Amino acid sequence: MHSTRMRNWCSPLTICDVSDSVVPTIFVHKGRAVLPGGRTGDVRDVLEKLVRIGFYRNCILDMDDSLDQYSWTVISEDYPSTIPFLDGGYSKEGFENIITPYLL
Repeated sequence: MHSTRMRNWCSPLTICDVSDSVVPTIFVHKGRAVLPGGRTGDVRDVLEKLVRIGFYRNCILDMDDSLDQYSWTVISEDYPSTIPFLDGGYSKEGFENIITPYLL
């Protein structure tokens, strides 16, 4: 996975123009987005900020299945191009794409 830290001198539009294949990932732990410095935040707030700066397709990595069903429903309705990365063989309705680990 690729991680990009934005600095004050960097324009979000420039970042989007450089690569349209960048897919920011929101890591979820205990139902909260993991932020720099060990902080946590609301997953939907983080997703909204990413969309506002131009990232229309984002990945949510919820490996502990801790994000509640209401949040998933809101995300699928408001941000249908979001790509859930889910462990454990379950799926979420309403998304165009879902990523799950491939186990042999």
